[in-house]
Parts: sequence; structure tokens; C-alpha cells
Amino acid sequence: MRKTIVNGICLLLMAVGAWQCTPSSEYRLVDSKEIHWIYRLNQDVVKRNTRYSYKDGILVSRIDIDRDWMTNKDDSTCIEYETNIYDDRIDSVEMTWRRYRNDSLRHVWKTIKSYSLDGVIMKNVTYDLSDSGWEEGVCTNYNASGQKTDESYHGQSFKWYYYDSLNRYTGQRDKNYSYLTIDTAVYSDDGLNVVWTRSRQSEDDSIPTLKLKILYKLDKHGRIIREESIDYDTIGYVRMNYTNTYKYNRRGQLVSKTTARDKTVYRYCRGLKTWELYYEDGLLDHVYRYKNDFRHKLPLERIAHYGGNYEFKGKEVRNNLLMFLLIITERVDDRLVWTYEK
Repeated sequence: MRKTIVNGICLLLMAVGAWQCTPSSEYRLVDSKEIHWIYRLNQDVVKRNTRYSYKDGILVSRIDIDRDWMTNKDDSTCIEYETNIYDDRIDSVEMTWRRYRNDSLRHVWKTIKSYSLDGVIMKNVTYDLSDSGWEEGVCTNYNASGQKTDESYHGQSFKWYYYDSLNRYTGQRDKNYSYLTIDTAVYSDDGLNVVWTRSRQSEDDSIPTLKLKILYKLDKHGRIIREESIDYDTIGYVRMNYTNTYKYNRRGQLVSKTTARDKTVYRYCRGLKTWELYYEDGLLDHVYRYKNDFRHKLPLERIAHYGGNYEFKGKEVRNNLLMFLLIITERVDDRLVWTYEK
């Protein structure tokens, strides 16, 4: 009898936990705003203010205002999003207006992303508005798998991408005005090791010069767990060598990235990110904290604390104690808030 009761309680708790952590399709993102502060002259000054607007859960506009805290003047960017559905494709149009601080210079451009009816990207084209009308800038084409195949600028191709029979990236060629950059990726037989190299060839050279080599170690899921980069100078000698390592949890989420000087740690709860901590030379430099609605699996707020924004006697302050004080006193450097409705 006691065993039956215990089993029943366990099943009930499991059911309640599953119900609380089930993603909800009833809620749609309707608005979000992002505000960056900077601490200067003994006061908090708004450095950037970003506002996102949504309709039926789809982003329709974004407004960025960047403020110069010394002159108190703004750069502003407004982006409007529109979706057009055709018989053979879906176009996503981004219209951007840029106004500079002196109010005399304005820049207008648009980006059109074309997708197949099943959602795979096919083409991405940017246009600049000139006195003669819209002029095509960069055009990127994709294959049936949504991978980049080539890029052109004002109708002239300058970059090509290559893949093997398994749709794995094997390299690219980047044609510049005075030289050609060649990237090559070679996989081991088991697919767990990749050697990526970058070479540069001048117009008057027949043999490319090795510039960069990166050795990747992958796990069985194809995730990078280690990368060793070797940087070469103009005559082929090693100039710099550094190693990055990555760790993942059982859900496949990245939990840490470690480099020669810095380390980033990610923490999760019920599958949602809760903390992001960035260390530089062993000292905590900045922190992102996340507030979530775990019942509906929705992020609600991201709060950032930057130690480098604060000075003492003209010197930048960066230490673990300061970051702890910033967190417990709610000293916020930027805040991003998401708003939903049913």
C-alpha cells in the first residue's frame, strides 16, 4: 500500500513538472525593448535604445537610437519588415533608414531574402538607394540545402563556396582586387577531425602563401569541442598559436568556451539559459542574467552588468567583487525585455 502511494505521488509530480515545462503556442511575441546605459560623469547615461514591434508574433519593425553621451546627439536606424508570398517563393523585405547625428546625411537601403515554400533560403540581395534609384549591392545565392554557393557585388562574382557529397563545407575562394584568398577544409575518414587552412595568392604569384590553419576536433554529433589556430606571417613563420575548447551538457547546449585569455560560462535551468558569465584573465568582466517563464518556455528579460563601464581614479575597474556588488545592487548596464500576449 505504501509503495503504491509513493508511486502515485511520483507520477503526479512528474505530470505537474511536465505540464509546467511544456512550450506554449498560445503566446505570441508582441513587443520587446533593449536599453543600454553607460556610467560616465557620475551618472547613468542611455547609450542605446532599441525597440522591436511584432504583429501576430512576426517582427514588423525595429528602431535603434544610438546616443553620443558627450554631445547628447543621436544616430537613429529604423527597419521595417514585410513578407510577400508568391507562387514559387516567399520574400522577406527589410527596409532600413539611417539618420546621422548632423541630420544632413541619410542612408537608405533594403534587403530582400527569398525562401522556397518549405522555408529554405534561396537568395539574399541588398540594395542601396541612389539618385538614379535602387542599385544592387551584394547578392548571395544558396543551394537546395540552404548553403551559400556564391556572392556577387554589383553583378560581378567575387566569392564561391564548395561542399562535398555529404553537404559538408570544403572551402571557398574569395577574389579581391589584388589577391585571391583560398580556404580549404579537409575531413578525416571518421569525420571527427577537420583541417581548415587559408592561403593568399597575389596576382604575380603562382604559389599561394599559407596564412592561417585551424585544427578542429569534433564529437560524434558534429559539434566542435576543440580548435587550435596557427597564424602565419607573410613569409610563412608561425606568428601566433592559440587553442579554444568547448563543452556541452546532455541536452547539447554549450556550457563553456575557453580560450587563452578568456572564458565564457553558460548556465541553464529546465532547458532555458539563465546565466552567461564572461571572464577575462581570470576576472569576471561582464554578466548576462536571464529571467524566464519556465511554464511556457519563454524568455522574459535579459539583464547585463559590465565591470568595464566603471572607473576609479581614472582607471577601469574589473574584478569579481565589483561584479558581485553590481548584481546584488541591481546596477544594470543594459536590459532587454520581451512582452507576449495570448
